[in-house]
Amino acid sequence: MSRFLSRGNVRLGSELLETKKKFEIMKTEIEKFQNQRSSLIEKINSVNDAINDSNVLTNVFENSIKPKVEIIDHKKIKKNNTLDINSEVANIFAKK
Repeated sequence: MSRFLSRGNVRLGSELLETKKKFEIMKTEIEKFQNQRSSLIEKINSVNDAINDSNVLTNVFENSIKPKVEIIDHKKIKKNNTLDINSEVANIFAKK
């Protein structure tokens, strides 16, 4: 019985180690993709700024320039952390 449990523990330990390795690899890959996304967002906004600042010819009959598309990077969003504790507590207990 003891050998069976020790073999199970060794197996579980090795599976846990492999899972941790896979998690770290996935985590670094996700970070790379997020950094690439941020870089692309900055490049798109830079191109939008360059196009908006230049004299772009438009249709003679419409003569209107559409506003640029502002793409917001999720890493640069400031979160509003000002919460009223009393109102939060009231909301929690009011939901019952």
